[in-house]
This record gives sequence, C-alpha cells and structure tokens, in this order.
Amino acid sequence: MNIKKIAASFLAAVMLVGSATVSVPANAVTVTDGILDEETGLLYVPLEDGTLKVTCRYVGDDLSRDIIIPEMFGEGENAKTVTEMDCIIMSGLGVTSVFIPKTITKISSRDMYCFLSEITVDEDNQFFSSEKGVLFNKEKTELIKYPADKRDTSYSIPSTVIKVGDYCFAGAYWIESVVIPDSVKQLGGGAFEDCSNLIEINIPSSVEEIHTMFVYQSGVSCINVDPKNPHFRSVDGVLFTADLKTLISYPPMNAAEEYSVPDGTECILFDAFARSKNLKKVTIPHSVSELGGEVFRSCESLLSVEIMGKITEIKGFTFHRCGALETVTIPSSVTEIWSSAFHGCYSLKTVNYAGTQEDWNKIEIDRDNNELNNVTIYFSDGTSGSINIDTMGGTEITDVVQEPTVAVNDDGSKDFTPGVKKDVNVTDEDIDTMTEIKANAPADAFDDDVVLSVSHVTFTSSGISFAVDISFVKGDGAKVQPKVGTKVTVKIPVPENLKNKDKVYVYHVNDAGKAEKVKAAAEMINSIKYMVFEASSFSTYVLSADSELDKENEPGEDEPVIEPLPDMPDNSDTTSAPSESSPSDTASSDSATSDNTSSEPVSSDSSASEPTAADTSSSAAPSTTTSSEGNPGTGIALSFIPLIAAVSAVLVIKKRK
Repeated sequence: MNIKKIAASFLAAVMLVGSATVSVPANAVTVTDGILDEETGLLYVPLEDGTLKVTCRYVGDDLSRDIIIPEMFGEGENAKTVTEMDCIIMSGLGVTSVFIPKTITKISSRDMYCFLSEITVDEDNQFFSSEKGVLFNKEKTELIKYPADKRDTSYSIPSTVIKVGDYCFAGAYWIESVVIPDSVKQLGGGAFEDCSNLIEINIPSSVEEIHTMFVYQSGVSCINVDPKNPHFRSVDGVLFTADLKTLISYPPMNAAEEYSVPDGTECILFDAFARSKNLKKVTIPHSVSELGGEVFRSCESLLSVEIMGKITEIKGFTFHRCGALETVTIPSSVTEIWSSAFHGCYSLKTVNYAGTQEDWNKIEIDRDNNELNNVTIYFSDGTSGSINIDTMGGTEITDVVQEPTVAVNDDGSKDFTPGVKKDVNVTDEDIDTMTEIKANAPADAFDDDVVLSVSHVTFTSSGISFAVDISFVKGDGAKVQPKVGTKVTVKIPVPENLKNKDKVYVYHVNDAGKAEKVKAAAEMINSIKYMVFEASSFSTYVLSADSELDKENEPGEDEPVIEPLPDMPDNSDTTSAPSESSPSDTASSDSATSDNTSSEPVSSDSSASEPTAADTSSSAAPSTTTSSEGNPGTGIALSFIPLIAAVSAVLVIKKRK
C-alpha cells in the first residue's frame, strides 16, 4: 500500500477525532518561502510570532484527495503551531474537502478560491465554523466561503448572516439560485463572480453596502432590489444607488444589445459593464462626470461607445480587450487617457472627438495604448487626423503638424503661415519644407476667416520633384480662390532633394492634370533659398529639376513659354515676387550655394508629458462606504480580482533521498 496514503489516512483520523496536538514528522524539504510537505503539497511559512501560515497552491495527481490542516507542523522540539491559512487554491484533480483545525485564527478568504465540495472546521475552533460544508465565522454572522465544487443547485443563506464575504461564491459552477435573507447588510466584492449558472440576484431591503464586481463574469441577467431598500435601486435589472446618480453594476448576461445610461446618472463605477456578453452599443449622457476604471473590460461584443459626459479621464483598462470595438466618442473634457485604456481593441477604427485638433494635442496618453495608432480621429471642426503612440508612452500628432496663422500688416495685407498635415508617406524633410512655405496676399484678396493649408501630394515625373497642394480654406474647410483681380505672392523653400540641382523649376498642375511652367525667381531669405512666384489660382504646385514636365502640354501660339528667372541676392525683407519688369524672362535659377542651409522648421511640439498619477477617490454616496482597496467609485466599497491559478514553486524542489 502507498506509504504516503497510509500516513495521510492516519493523520486524518487523528485530526477528525480532535483528541491531541499532532506533530508531523513530514517528508518535507526547506525552500526559500518555507517548508514544503511533499506528502500533502502544503507549504508552511514561518510568521513573526513563531507560528506557521499554511498555503496550498497545488495538489498533485498522486496525492491525498482530502486536505487536512494539522494543528502543529514539524518534528519534536521544532514543531510549530499552524495559525493562519492563505491562498487555498486547489487543482481540481479530485480534491474534495479541507479540514481546518482549532488552531487557525486567520483565513485569507480573498484568495480562498478553492475547487472543493466541502470545508469542515474543528468544533473547538474559536474563530471559524462550518455548516453543510460551507465556511463561516464562529458566530455565523459572516459567510466566508461556499465551496466552488459543491453540487447543490440552490442555497439559502442562514438568517444569522450579516455579511456575505468577498469572493464567497466565486467559481461556484453548479449554483443556480441563492436566497439572501433580510439579515444581510453587506455583499462583498466578487461575491458571485464566475457563477456561470446563477441567473438572477434578489437584494433585500436590509442591504446597506455592495462592493463592486459582485456579479463579475457570472450568468446573472437581472439584479432585483426590494423597493423598500433605502440605499439601492434596480432599473430594468441594472443596479443603481437609490438616488440613481451612481450606476453600480450592469448584469453581464443581460440580453439587451444596446443600453443608454439614464440621464441624471453622474458616476459609473469600476468594472460596471465588464464582461457583458451581449452589449453592442452603449450611450453615456452629458450628466456623467465620473467613469471608473475597467468599466467595459472584456466586453467581447461591444462595437461602439458614445461618451457625451463631462469626464476628464479615461482610466486604466477602460476598454481593455474589447476586441470588436470599432467606434468611440470622446468628450472634449478629457485630459488624460490612462495606461492600457484601449489595450486589446484591435478592431478600433474611429474616434469621434468633441474638441478640436488643438484640444486633442493636449491630452496625455499613457503607455500600452498602441491600438490607437492609425485610428481616424474626427474633430469637431470637421477635420480628421491620426496619432502615433510611442511604445514607452506619450503621443505624437502626425496628421496636423503645424496650425495655420494669419498676421495683418500695416497696409492691410496679410502674411499667411500654413497649416501643415502629414500622412504616412510624408518624410520629415518634406514636413520641414512645408512648414516654411510663406504667402502674402493683398487686403482685398480674401475674407477674414481664410487660412492657408498645405499638404503633400504624390507626383510622378521623369525627374526629381517636390509636389505640394497649396490651398486657402475657410473655417468650414471649404477651399477658396483669391478674389478676381488679386494675386498672392508664394514662397516655397527649395526642398532637400533639389538643393544640389543646377536649376529648379516651378510648375502648376492644372485641372486637366498637366504641369504648367510658372514664372518664378530664386530668393535667399535668412540663408534659405526660396522659389518665389505670384498666383491667382491654387491647387498643386511642383518644384522640379526637370525642365520638361510640361512637354505633353506644349503651348499654342498665344501661350508664352516662361522659363525660371535668375537667382536674386539674399534679402530677408523681400515680401513679394519680381514685377513684370524683371531683368529677364528666360534666365534659369542657379543651384543652391553653401549658404543654403535650412533653418529650424516651425512645428508644433507633439510630445506628450509624462502622465501624472490620478486621484481615484470619489465622494461618498448616501448610506454606503468606500473600500480601502483604492479602486475608483462613489461611496461603494471595492475589491480586486483574486489570483485564480495554480502557482508553481519558485525554486525546484528535490525529494529527500
């Protein structure tokens, strides 16, 4: 017969009789964390008071199927009292029960996610008790743990219970209904987590405190509240505080595909919609000013969320692993997007932002939000853009590099600095060139709300070229041309790829797509070589070293052939192109000299500052409490998810010879 099983059976008999203190001469090895009993798989960790804490992280396939915690562990004089239990996490390999001796004074119920059918306690234990295999405190005022593998489909909590502990029913697969008596005042965090067959929760009038996540990842489709309860209220099966200002929990298996948070709601708590199975669209009203972290975590069917509220932060893991999410609407009040807020949103295509590009640039975006890369962001002014998130955190705006400005001179003429956009094909050199383009228009050329916009254009030619769309646009984004009889002076710096060319030509691409040569002159401004010309029509302009881009569009008898003008001396104060009486209409421009070094481009700072730690506390709701766990929430005590996995020993444990 297996010696290990004989020893285990003997120990079990002694413990169940409860007659004497047992010192276990265990087949044990010392590890960094304590002493591992290889017979039972229990690890004993020394405590400061000289006693031991026992933890069971894994029970192997060849070990005893019943766990019996001894009162003492060790040999002879080295035997120590076992006073605490921690992390009772079973493998599910046939382990059915655990026996708790009278010496245990503390149990970490938060980590006690055990796949057992029964928990029994020595009757002489002064702190804990059991009834029908369920663990309670001694007075049975707190239900600590309902065994996850207990096969009953229904359970009535005893009327002595005041508190249903954290993760009390967590993982209880078989349970289909739980009757909560009027004695219960508190429902712990994760109390019914992962109860996949539990369909409905009925909260009596006595309950004063509910911790968040209490139905996380469960089969619950409806949460009902006794109408006499002064602290909580149910609206269409969704749990709120009695004043309807705080949404606490949306049942994860609610059948609805769309949900609009009621107007008047001010706070949505941590994890409120997490793991909702069927939700595809959620609308959040203007009244909401607080959105807790992980609110939509792992909502696998969610396609769109419209946030119209006054929130200032999108907190950590808000949309974590919402793999189907395509569209999010974000209010202009948002100033920070926390780490991993959009992590795992691989289908995200569109962000509708209620502010301007300038407002968006000010938002701090923390690390692990790379799913926002290449998402199209639509701004309130009708423009759109995209962002590129550095893997170490921060945001770089890649669509709008420079905002347009207009300066009015003493004579009423206007100097335009262009707004510059970039797409994925634009090089940094092209951006530098576009930001330095200048334009001067007479006072009567445009109305007051017109600005200059330039953007890169792909242009195919036989020679080296640089193409740019030069447009004047109104506030609504519509392009406009100068008024009849007026001309605008344009100055384009010679781009990097043309600086070493002997001649540089300027072309205008007409409506037919043909390149027409433009009369232009070279001019040095602050050691930068510009090509200067006048124009009354704006679209694509090309700078090129190719003198025959317009070959296919040979001029007729009435169309003059215009060649580039000669270089002009450096004149930083020059603001207009040569007049019609320029010395020559046929001379070509010279190549750039050693002075033609480009000045630093004028561009907006697109780096985001390091995110600051946010205050996750919030105001207290009536007749409720705030947990010390630190999760965001208004007046509702919070809890975290327990570690629900078998953890291997850190060190390799060798059996004693």
